[in-house]
Amino acid sequence: MSRPVPPGRIAFVTPDGYAAALNTDSSRTGGAETQQVRFASGLRSRGWNACLIVALSPDADSSSDLLPEWVEVAYRLREQRSRLGYIYDSLKLFAAMAKSGAGLFIQRCSFHDAPRVRLFSGLLGAGFVFWVGADYNVNREWLWSNLSAVRRTAYLDALQKADAVICQTESQRKALKENFGIPSILVPNIVDIPDRETALSSRKPEARPRALWGGRINRNKRPEELLELAQMTPEWDFLVVALRERELDSEYDGFIEGAKRISNLRVCPAVPHRRYMEMTSDADIVLNTSLMEGFPNTLLEAFARAVPALTLGIDPDGVIERESLGWVAHSTEEASGLMKSLCTEEKLIREAGARALAYVLRSHSPQVTTGMLESLLEGLQGQ
Repeated sequence: MSRPVPPGRIAFVTPDGYAAALNTDSSRTGGAETQQVRFASGLRSRGWNACLIVALSPDADSSSDLLPEWVEVAYRLREQRSRLGYIYDSLKLFAAMAKSGAGLFIQRCSFHDAPRVRLFSGLLGAGFVFWVGADYNVNREWLWSNLSAVRRTAYLDALQKADAVICQTESQRKALKENFGIPSILVPNIVDIPDRETALSSRKPEARPRALWGGRINRNKRPEELLELAQMTPEWDFLVVALRERELDSEYDGFIEGAKRISNLRVCPAVPHRRYMEMTSDADIVLNTSLMEGFPNTLLEAFARAVPALTLGIDPDGVIERESLGWVAHSTEEASGLMKSLCTEEKLIREAGARALAYVLRSHSPQVTTGMLESLLEGLQGQ
C-alpha cells in the first residue's frame, strides 16, 4: 500500500464483463470477469458504493437497458484489435472512469487494461488496485515468452505503482514476490453457494457417469488432452462447454471437428451461467486440463454443489490433494485409469464432493471473501 486513497465509490473495471453482469452467454466472459461482478455485488450487499465499468459486446443491444443501474458502459468491444481502436477505446474508458466519480479503481488479470487503468486512476487522483487473475500473471518465463517488451514493461510498471496488489492463492503471492519483488495481499476467489446442499446428481443410479469440462479453447486449456481423455475412457460421458477465444477461430473450429468424431463427447457452445450451473449439478466430476490457472471458477462452482474435481496437474496451493477434494493426475493415461476405477466407486465420488462443499463453505463463501476484501479497502481508505 503506497498511500491512503480517497474514500467513496469503488469501481471495478472489466471491459469483458458485460455478459457476466447480465448473466447471459458470451465467449468473452471468463473467470476474471465473473469474479469482479461477484465481488462488486458482494460489496454492494454490505453497503459499499461499488460499480462496474464494462464494454458493450459487439452483438449486444446498444441500449443496454437490462444492465443493473450500477453498471456503466464505456465503449463497444471490437471484433478485431487495432492500435487506433485501442487508443479510441482508451479515451472512452477514461471518460467513463471520470464519470463514475470513483475514488478507487480495481482491475483484474488483463495485461493491456492494467497500465491504462493505473494511468487513468492517477490522472483522476484515485487509487488503483490490481488483482492477479491467473498464475501466468506472475510467471516470469510466461511474461518474457508471450508479451512484447513494451507490454511487459507497462504491465509490471502498473503493478509496481499500484496502491495494492491482490492474489487469489498463496503460490501466486510467493511467485510475485520472488519474481518481481512486489508484495501482495491474499483474497481467495469468491463462489456463490446454494442455500441448501445439493445432491451430487439428480440422475438415476443406473445412468452412465458424466464428466463436465468448461473453458475457452486455447493452448493453455489444452483441449486436445480432453479429446484424448474422452477417447481413452468410453465408460464415461463427457459434456463440454467450449468458449471461442478471440482471434483463435481456427483452434476452436479444429476442436469442434475433433470432438465430432468422439461418440461419448458432446459439445455445447457458450451458455448462460445459470444453465452451466445446472450442468455442473448434474455432473459426477468436473474436469480441468489446463497448464496454468489461479483457482478456477469451474472447480469452485462444482465444489459448491458437492461435485469433486479431476485435474491434469492443476492443484491450487495443493488443496485438492491435501483436502481430498478430488483427484490430481499427471497424464491422460493416469486420469483415464482413475475415471475407470471410479465407475464402480460412487461412494468415493460422493465423499469427495462432501469434502469439497465443506471446503468452499470454510474458505470461499461470499461472507469470508468479501469480508477480506472489505478489510483491504478500509485499510486503503484509512478507515
